[in-house]
Amino acid sequence: MVRDLKVALISLGYPPFSIGGHTPVCRDLAWNLSKKGVHTTVFCGKSKKMAVENVNSYLKVVRLPLLDLFPRHVWFQLQNTTTLMSLLKGFDVIHNIDPRAGIFTYFRKHLNTPFVTHVHGSTYGETRVFLKSPVSYWTPGDFVFEVLEYPMNEYLTNMCLRNSDHLVVCSNDRFYEMKRRNPNLDLAKVSVIYNGIDFERIGHENRTDREKENSILFWGRLYYNKGIIQLMKAMALVKQGFPNVHLDVCGKGPLEDKIRSLTHKLSLEDNVTLHGFTKNEALTEKIKSATVVALPSLYEGQPMAALEAMAYRKPVVMYDFPFAREYITDFDNGLIAKGGDVKDLADRINEVLSDKKLRVKLGQNAYERVKKNHNWDDLVYKYMDLYSSLT
Repeated sequence: MVRDLKVALISLGYPPFSIGGHTPVCRDLAWNLSKKGVHTTVFCGKSKKMAVENVNSYLKVVRLPLLDLFPRHVWFQLQNTTTLMSLLKGFDVIHNIDPRAGIFTYFRKHLNTPFVTHVHGSTYGETRVFLKSPVSYWTPGDFVFEVLEYPMNEYLTNMCLRNSDHLVVCSNDRFYEMKRRNPNLDLAKVSVIYNGIDFERIGHENRTDREKENSILFWGRLYYNKGIIQLMKAMALVKQGFPNVHLDVCGKGPLEDKIRSLTHKLSLEDNVTLHGFTKNEALTEKIKSATVVALPSLYEGQPMAALEAMAYRKPVVMYDFPFAREYITDFDNGLIAKGGDVKDLADRINEVLSDKKLRVKLGQNAYERVKKNHNWDDLVYKYMDLYSSLT
């Protein structure tokens, strides 16, 4: 039986000590597998010594040591390979959530256990966008990660692509990119399974009276690829038509000081608030009270932030790139601005702020789109079938 499977998930991060990135995918996959009676153990970092948490009868979280220095994903592998070689004995499937964890593919050979790798964005795509950005927005940390660490990250990722028994890709756009970059890849071992939303956690509340007038929400890591600089410049244009507009920025990152400086330069001190790291509960309340969510990323795999906003029936404004077009149809379940065009981004935000009927339509259609294509109640069976087929 599928439910008799013992599945190991390996993820650098796991709540409550981390949010964003691969973390919500691992969290929701683990939780939904356990709800279906699949014995699931998550191996993650962020502990000085090994600590075990029994979440429920079917879900266990094992926190392992992690040196809190860049590159964390490499330290996590080097520190815990020997330990995991012992802990992973007896599992039927090992599912690695980070495609840069190439060192862990040795488990496949030594443990004779099927190894699955989850593919989100790509180091190539991230670095390409970063190198096209203005040098004035480069920071030492991002330069190290995007440029100096690029060969190592590409090597580790390719190791995973070659040595995994199966690959799970989060979107068709990412699949086509991976196919172009890896022409010799065996496509028979690749499945496209969308990122999902746990609607049990989201709930079914549909109240617009919580909305704060003319409020915009952005959340994510504060670096150039997320489009936060373009959003700040767009805010100066939006303010001309909506003097009381307010942008809440949730997240931390290397551009935080530059964003504060830009806030002053554009006279947006009364219109922008930087909240820094925001816990899930507080972030959820901000999503519910936002008039519109603006996430003008320049490159993504399939951003959980956009899917969560849509699940809360919020109109989302994004840039017109392939990853966004895969789940947003312009003026149907969201708005799409010309890629990298600050004025068009401001115009789209203005449209949704000025038309409540449009906001309600976009939000409801967004909810229905996500409920249909990104619902963990359905997606979890795809993983269960995949694990069963591999064993």
